[in-house]
Amino acid sequence: MYRCRRVMTATVMTLCFAMGGAAQIAGEEALVNLSVAGEAVQNVAAQIFEQTGVQVAITEDTDRTLTGQLEDRTVEESVELLATGAQASWMRAYILESSHPEEPCSAEELLGKLRGARNQWLEGLTNRERQRLFGRIITSIDFGDAAAAADRADEEASGAVGRMLAGPGGGVAIVRTAAGTPESDMNVMRRYEDPIRMLLLPERSETVSLDFTDEPLHEALSAFTMDARFLVIADEELDGRLTLRLDDAPLSEALDAFAETTDAQWRPVYVIGQPTRLSDREVASREDQFEEQAVQLWGEFWRRDPQERESWVQLGVLGIEQVSARMRNAPAEDRAALEEVMNRVFDFMVGYSTRLTPEQRLELRPIMQALARTRAN
Repeated sequence: MYRCRRVMTATVMTLCFAMGGAAQIAGEEALVNLSVAGEAVQNVAAQIFEQTGVQVAITEDTDRTLTGQLEDRTVEESVELLATGAQASWMRAYILESSHPEEPCSAEELLGKLRGARNQWLEGLTNRERQRLFGRIITSIDFGDAAAAADRADEEASGAVGRMLAGPGGGVAIVRTAAGTPESDMNVMRRYEDPIRMLLLPERSETVSLDFTDEPLHEALSAFTMDARFLVIADEELDGRLTLRLDDAPLSEALDAFAETTDAQWRPVYVIGQPTRLSDREVASREDQFEEQAVQLWGEFWRRDPQERESWVQLGVLGIEQVSARMRNAPAEDRAALEEVMNRVFDFMVGYSTRLTPEQRLELRPIMQALARTRAN
Protein backbone atom coordinates (compact mmCIF):
# COMPACT_ATOMS: atom_id res chain seq x y z
CA MET A 1 0.00 0.00 0.00
CA TYR A 2 2.77 2.44 0.94
CA ARG A 3 4.62 1.69 -2.27
CA CYS A 4 1.47 2.43 -4.28
CA ARG A 5 1.12 5.75 -2.51
CA ARG A 6 4.74 6.58 -3.35
CA VAL A 7 4.08 5.85 -7.03
CA MET A 8 0.89 7.93 -6.97
CA THR A 9 2.68 10.84 -5.32
CA ALA A 10 5.48 10.78 -7.88
CA THR A 11 2.96 10.65 -10.73
CA VAL A 12 0.92 13.57 -9.37
CA MET A 13 4.02 15.69 -8.86
CA THR A 14 5.35 14.94 -12.33
CA LEU A 15 2.02 15.92 -13.93
CA CYS A 16 1.79 19.10 -11.87
CA PHE A 17 5.35 20.00 -12.77
CA ALA A 18 4.68 19.61 -16.46
CA MET A 19 1.32 21.44 -16.41
CA GLY A 20 1.81 24.25 -13.91
CA GLY A 21 4.85 25.51 -12.14
CA ALA A 22 5.43 29.21 -12.45
CA ALA A 23 1.99 30.63 -11.65
CA GLN A 24 2.96 31.26 -8.06
CA ILE A 25 6.06 33.16 -9.14
CA ALA A 26 4.58 35.15 -11.99
CA GLY A 27 1.56 36.52 -10.16
CA GLU A 28 -0.02 36.70 -6.74
CA GLU A 29 0.98 33.85 -4.46
CA ALA A 30 -1.49 30.99 -4.50
CA LEU A 31 -2.94 29.96 -1.14
CA VAL A 32 -3.30 26.42 0.16
CA ASN A 33 -6.66 24.97 1.11
CA LEU A 34 -6.92 21.30 1.98
CA SER A 35 -8.18 18.87 4.57
CA VAL A 36 -6.50 15.54 5.31
CA ALA A 37 -7.13 12.64 7.65
CA GLY A 38 -4.39 10.07 8.22
CA GLU A 39 -2.68 11.13 4.96
CA ALA A 40 0.99 10.37 4.24
CA VAL A 41 3.11 13.51 4.40
CA GLN A 42 4.30 12.86 0.82
CA ASN A 43 0.72 13.03 -0.44
CA VAL A 44 0.00 16.25 1.44
CA ALA A 45 3.10 17.79 -0.16
CA ALA A 46 1.85 16.67 -3.57
CA GLN A 47 -1.47 18.44 -2.95
CA ILE A 48 0.34 21.66 -2.01
CA PHE A 49 2.31 21.33 -5.24
CA GLU A 50 -0.87 20.79 -7.23
CA GLN A 51 -2.51 23.91 -5.81
CA THR A 52 0.47 26.28 -5.97
CA GLY A 53 3.05 24.96 -8.43
CA VAL A 54 5.73 25.07 -5.69
CA GLN A 55 7.67 21.85 -5.13
CA VAL A 56 7.76 20.54 -1.58
CA ALA A 57 10.19 17.62 -1.56
CA ILE A 58 10.00 15.04 1.24
CA THR A 59 12.95 12.80 2.15
CA GLU A 60 12.44 9.05 1.93
CA ASP A 61 12.84 8.58 5.69
CA THR A 62 10.00 10.99 6.51
CA ASP A 63 7.08 8.60 6.99
CA ARG A 64 4.53 10.40 9.16
CA THR A 65 0.80 10.56 8.50
CA LEU A 66 -1.05 13.81 9.13
CA THR A 67 -4.57 14.85 10.07
CA GLY A 68 -5.69 18.47 9.90
CA GLN A 69 -6.81 21.37 7.76
CA LEU A 70 -5.08 24.19 5.94
CA GLU A 71 -7.26 27.17 5.09
CA ASP A 72 -5.95 30.12 3.06
CA ARG A 73 -2.39 29.42 4.12
CA THR A 74 0.66 30.60 2.21
CA VAL A 75 3.03 27.96 0.87
CA GLU A 76 5.58 28.73 3.56
CA GLU A 77 3.02 28.59 6.37
CA SER A 78 1.81 25.27 5.00
CA VAL A 79 5.33 23.85 4.76
CA GLU A 80 6.17 24.92 8.30
CA LEU A 81 2.99 23.31 9.65
CA LEU A 82 3.69 20.20 7.60
CA ALA A 83 7.22 19.95 9.00
CA THR A 84 6.00 20.49 12.56
CA GLY A 85 3.41 17.73 12.18
CA ALA A 86 6.02 15.40 10.73
CA GLN A 87 8.56 16.30 13.46
CA ALA A 88 10.94 17.26 10.66
CA SER A 89 13.37 19.99 9.68
CA TRP A 90 12.59 22.16 6.65
CA MET A 91 14.19 24.74 4.41
CA ARG A 92 13.51 27.01 1.46
CA ALA A 93 16.00 27.44 -1.37
CA TYR A 94 15.90 28.73 -4.95
CA ILE A 95 16.57 27.20 -8.34
CA LEU A 96 17.82 29.20 -11.33
CA GLU A 97 17.39 27.14 -14.49
CA SER A 98 17.18 27.50 -18.25
CA SER A 99 13.91 25.50 -18.29
CA HIS A 100 11.82 23.34 -15.98
CA PRO A 101 12.96 19.70 -15.93
CA GLU A 102 10.58 17.06 -17.20
CA GLU A 103 10.50 15.48 -13.75
CA PRO A 104 11.18 17.15 -10.39
CA CYS A 105 14.28 16.20 -8.43
CA SER A 106 13.80 14.03 -5.37
CA ALA A 107 14.50 15.47 -1.93
CA GLU A 108 17.78 13.55 -1.80
CA GLU A 109 18.85 14.93 -5.19
CA LEU A 110 17.95 18.46 -4.11
CA LEU A 111 19.92 18.08 -0.88
CA GLY A 112 22.94 16.92 -2.89
CA LYS A 113 22.71 19.97 -5.16
CA LEU A 114 22.24 22.26 -2.17
CA ARG A 115 25.38 20.84 -0.55
CA GLY A 116 27.27 21.63 -3.75
CA ALA A 117 25.90 25.20 -3.81
CA ARG A 118 26.78 25.67 -0.13
CA ASN A 119 30.31 24.35 -0.56
CA GLN A 120 30.89 26.57 -3.58
CA TRP A 121 29.66 29.57 -1.62
CA LEU A 122 31.88 28.75 1.38
CA GLU A 123 34.96 28.49 -0.83
CA GLY A 124 34.42 32.08 -1.98
CA LEU A 125 34.25 33.60 1.51
CA THR A 126 37.05 35.67 2.95
CA ASN A 127 38.83 34.53 6.11
CA ARG A 128 37.00 37.15 8.16
CA GLU A 129 33.62 36.05 6.79
CA ARG A 130 34.36 32.42 7.61
CA GLN A 131 35.42 33.30 11.13
CA ARG A 132 32.27 35.33 11.70
CA LEU A 133 30.02 32.53 10.41
CA PHE A 134 31.68 29.55 12.11
CA GLY A 135 32.50 31.48 15.27
CA ARG A 136 28.77 32.13 15.80
CA ILE A 137 27.92 28.47 15.26
CA ILE A 138 30.62 27.26 17.65
CA THR A 139 29.60 29.67 20.40
CA SER A 140 25.91 28.78 19.97
CA ILE A 141 26.27 25.02 20.51
CA ASP A 142 24.26 23.78 23.48
CA PHE A 143 26.33 21.09 25.18
CA GLY A 144 23.67 20.01 27.27
CA ASP A 145 21.23 20.67 30.05
CA ALA A 146 18.34 18.76 28.50
CA ALA A 147 16.35 19.02 31.74
CA ALA A 148 16.57 22.81 31.63
CA ALA A 149 15.66 22.76 27.95
CA ALA A 150 12.52 20.80 28.79
CA ASP A 151 11.33 23.72 30.92
CA ARG A 152 11.36 26.04 27.91
CA ALA A 153 8.48 26.46 25.49
CA ASP A 154 8.56 24.05 22.55
CA GLU A 155 9.56 26.76 20.12
CA GLU A 156 12.66 27.34 22.26
CA ALA A 157 13.40 23.69 23.02
CA SER A 158 15.39 22.85 19.92
CA GLY A 159 18.75 23.81 21.41
CA ALA A 160 20.81 26.96 20.94
CA VAL A 161 21.77 26.08 17.36
CA GLY A 162 18.14 25.30 16.51
CA ARG A 163 17.05 28.67 17.86
CA MET A 164 19.81 30.40 15.91
CA LEU A 165 18.68 28.70 12.69
CA ALA A 166 14.99 29.48 13.19
CA GLY A 167 13.43 32.20 11.08
CA PRO A 168 12.09 32.79 7.60
CA GLY A 169 12.67 29.96 5.17
CA GLY A 170 13.54 27.18 7.56
CA GLY A 171 13.63 25.53 10.94
CA VAL A 172 15.04 22.44 12.64
CA ALA A 173 13.12 19.60 14.23
CA ILE A 174 12.95 19.34 18.01
CA VAL A 175 14.60 15.99 18.72
CA ARG A 176 13.48 14.44 21.98
CA THR A 177 14.74 11.66 24.21
CA ALA A 178 12.66 8.60 25.09
CA ALA A 179 11.61 10.50 28.22
CA GLY A 180 10.30 13.37 26.09
CA THR A 181 12.96 15.94 26.99
CA PRO A 182 14.78 17.79 24.17
CA GLU A 183 18.16 16.43 23.16
CA SER A 184 21.12 18.78 23.47
CA ASP A 185 22.90 20.08 20.37
CA MET A 186 25.84 17.83 21.22
CA ASN A 187 23.74 14.65 21.22
CA VAL A 188 21.85 15.67 18.08
CA MET A 189 25.10 16.22 16.18
CA ARG A 190 26.61 12.93 17.37
CA ARG A 191 23.62 10.63 17.13
CA TYR A 192 21.36 11.99 14.40
CA GLU A 193 21.59 12.51 10.67
CA ASP A 194 19.89 15.79 9.71
CA PRO A 195 21.18 17.14 6.38
CA ILE A 196 18.75 20.07 6.43
CA ARG A 197 20.13 21.29 9.76
CA MET A 198 23.61 21.24 8.21
CA LEU A 199 22.50 23.30 5.18
CA LEU A 200 20.52 26.06 6.89
CA LEU A 201 22.42 29.33 7.18
CA PRO A 202 21.88 31.64 10.17
CA GLU A 203 20.29 35.09 10.05
CA ARG A 204 18.27 34.60 6.88
CA SER A 205 16.55 37.69 5.47
CA GLU A 206 13.62 38.24 3.13
CA THR A 207 15.34 41.32 1.68
CA VAL A 208 18.72 41.84 0.05
CA SER A 209 21.10 44.73 -0.59
CA LEU A 210 23.45 44.33 -3.55
CA ASP A 211 25.66 46.74 -5.45
CA PHE A 212 27.93 45.54 -8.26
CA THR A 213 28.91 46.41 -11.81
CA ASP A 214 29.57 43.86 -14.55
CA GLU A 215 29.75 41.08 -11.97
CA PRO A 216 30.00 37.44 -13.16
CA LEU A 217 26.91 35.37 -12.34
CA HIS A 218 28.79 33.10 -9.91
CA GLU A 219 30.03 36.09 -7.89
CA ALA A 220 26.58 37.70 -7.96
CA LEU A 221 24.96 34.52 -6.59
CA SER A 222 27.60 34.32 -3.87
CA ALA A 223 26.87 37.93 -2.86
CA PHE A 224 23.15 37.13 -2.78
CA THR A 225 23.71 34.16 -0.44
CA MET A 226 26.09 36.17 1.75
CA ASP A 227 23.52 38.92 2.26
CA ALA A 228 20.24 36.97 2.33
CA ARG A 229 21.61 33.61 3.58
CA PHE A 230 19.49 31.62 1.12
CA LEU A 231 21.10 29.04 -1.19
CA VAL A 232 20.56 29.12 -4.95
CA ILE A 233 21.00 26.08 -7.21
CA ALA A 234 22.00 27.36 -10.67
CA ASP A 235 22.30 25.33 -13.87
CA GLU A 236 25.98 24.91 -14.73
CA GLU A 237 25.54 26.18 -18.30
CA LEU A 238 24.12 29.55 -17.17
CA ASP A 239 26.44 32.49 -17.67
CA GLY A 240 26.30 36.27 -17.73
CA ARG A 241 27.44 39.47 -16.04
CA LEU A 242 25.24 41.70 -13.91
CA THR A 243 25.10 45.36 -13.04
CA LEU A 244 22.70 45.74 -10.15
CA ARG A 245 21.97 48.00 -7.22
CA LEU A 246 19.37 47.01 -4.64
CA ASP A 247 18.81 48.47 -1.20
CA ASP A 248 16.80 46.30 1.18
CA ALA A 249 14.78 44.96 -1.76
CA PRO A 250 12.67 41.77 -1.84
CA LEU A 251 14.62 38.67 -2.83
CA SER A 252 12.47 38.36 -5.94
CA GLU A 253 14.01 41.52 -7.44
CA ALA A 254 17.51 40.06 -7.31
CA LEU A 255 16.31 36.70 -8.61
CA ASP A 256 14.44 38.43 -11.45
CA ALA A 257 17.68 40.18 -12.43
CA PHE A 258 19.63 36.92 -12.37
CA ALA A 259 17.00 35.25 -14.54
CA GLU A 260 16.80 38.12 -17.04
CA THR A 261 20.57 38.35 -17.46
CA THR A 262 20.96 34.61 -18.05
CA ASP A 263 17.75 34.11 -20.07
CA ALA A 264 16.61 31.69 -17.37
CA GLN A 265 13.82 31.37 -14.83
CA TRP A 266 13.79 30.95 -11.10
CA ARG A 267 11.53 29.22 -8.60
CA PRO A 268 11.44 28.53 -4.86
CA VAL A 269 11.68 24.97 -3.62
CA TYR A 270 11.18 23.44 -0.16
CA VAL A 271 12.71 20.33 1.40
CA ILE A 272 11.32 18.58 4.48
CA GLY A 273 13.13 15.75 6.28
CA GLN A 274 12.99 13.95 9.62
CA PRO A 275 16.27 13.58 11.54
CA THR A 276 17.37 9.94 11.49
CA ARG A 277 18.77 8.43 14.68
CA LEU A 278 22.02 6.54 14.13
CA SER A 279 22.66 3.17 15.71
CA ASP A 280 25.57 2.73 18.12
CA ARG A 281 27.40 0.89 15.35
CA GLU A 282 26.85 3.77 12.92
CA VAL A 283 28.07 6.29 15.50
CA ALA A 284 31.19 4.18 16.11
CA SER A 285 31.75 3.74 12.38
CA ARG A 286 31.63 7.49 11.83
CA GLU A 287 34.11 8.07 14.61
CA ASP A 288 36.42 5.44 13.10
CA GLN A 289 36.42 7.45 9.85
CA PHE A 290 37.60 10.53 11.71
CA GLU A 291 41.35 10.06 11.12
CA GLU A 292 41.01 9.52 7.38
CA GLN A 293 38.80 12.58 6.99
CA ALA A 294 41.06 14.67 9.22
CA VAL A 295 44.15 13.83 7.16
CA GLN A 296 42.33 14.93 4.02
CA LEU A 297 41.28 18.20 5.66
CA TRP A 298 44.81 18.95 6.81
CA GLY A 299 46.05 18.23 3.31
CA GLU A 300 43.72 20.95 2.05
CA PHE A 301 44.92 23.22 4.87
CA TRP A 302 48.56 22.99 3.79
CA ARG A 303 47.64 23.91 0.22
CA ARG A 304 46.38 27.31 1.38
CA ASP A 305 48.59 30.38 1.57
CA PRO A 306 50.37 31.15 4.91
CA GLN A 307 48.15 34.12 5.79
CA GLU A 308 45.00 32.05 5.34
CA ARG A 309 46.49 29.17 7.34
CA GLU A 310 47.23 31.56 10.20
CA SER A 311 43.62 32.73 10.14
CA TRP A 312 42.34 29.14 10.28
CA VAL A 313 44.68 28.32 13.17
CA GLN A 314 43.25 31.27 15.09
CA LEU A 315 39.73 30.05 14.36
CA GLY A 316 40.68 26.55 15.52
CA VAL A 317 42.06 27.86 18.80
CA LEU A 318 38.89 29.91 19.32
CA GLY A 319 36.74 26.83 18.75
CA ILE A 320 38.77 24.68 21.15
CA GLU A 321 38.63 27.34 23.86
CA GLN A 322 34.88 27.77 23.44
CA VAL A 323 34.31 24.02 23.67
CA SER A 324 36.53 23.79 26.73
CA ALA A 325 34.76 26.64 28.50
CA ARG A 326 31.27 25.39 27.80
CA MET A 327 31.80 21.69 28.49
CA ARG A 328 32.80 22.53 32.07
CA ASN A 329 29.15 23.48 32.69
CA ALA A 330 27.63 20.58 30.75
CA PRO A 331 25.84 17.64 32.47
CA ALA A 332 28.06 14.67 33.29
CA GLU A 333 26.90 12.51 30.37
CA ASP A 334 27.45 15.23 27.78
CA ARG A 335 30.74 16.28 29.37
CA ALA A 336 32.03 12.71 29.23
CA ALA A 337 31.08 12.37 25.57
CA LEU A 338 32.70 15.69 24.73
CA GLU A 339 35.88 14.82 26.63
CA GLU A 340 36.07 11.58 24.66
CA VAL A 341 35.85 13.52 21.40
CA MET A 342 38.49 16.05 22.49
CA ASN A 343 40.80 13.24 23.63
CA ARG A 344 40.48 11.59 20.21
CA VAL A 345 41.31 14.91 18.57
CA PHE A 346 44.32 15.38 20.84
CA ASP A 347 45.64 11.85 20.25
CA PHE A 348 45.19 12.24 16.50
CA MET A 349 47.01 15.58 16.44
CA VAL A 350 49.92 14.18 18.45
CA GLY A 351 50.30 11.34 15.96
CA TYR A 352 49.74 13.59 12.96
CA SER A 353 52.38 16.06 14.12
CA THR A 354 55.06 13.36 13.82
CA ARG A 355 54.51 13.40 10.03
CA LEU A 356 55.13 17.16 9.80
CA THR A 357 58.25 19.21 9.30
CA PRO A 358 59.55 21.29 12.23
CA GLU A 359 58.22 24.42 10.48
CA GLN A 360 54.74 22.90 10.14
CA ARG A 361 54.70 21.78 13.77
CA LEU A 362 55.60 25.33 14.81
CA GLU A 363 52.71 26.66 12.75
CA LEU A 364 50.26 24.33 14.51
CA ARG A 365 51.68 24.90 18.00
CA PRO A 366 48.79 27.20 19.11
CA ILE A 367 46.27 24.43 18.35
CA MET A 368 48.32 21.81 20.17
CA GLN A 369 48.67 24.09 23.19
CA ALA A 370 44.92 24.79 23.24
CA LEU A 371 44.16 21.05 23.07
CA ALA A 372 46.65 20.36 25.87
CA ARG A 373 45.01 22.97 28.09
CA THR A 374 41.60 21.45 27.42
CA ARG A 375 42.86 17.98 28.29
CA ALA A 376 44.50 19.23 31.48
CA ASN A 377 41.26 20.83 32.62
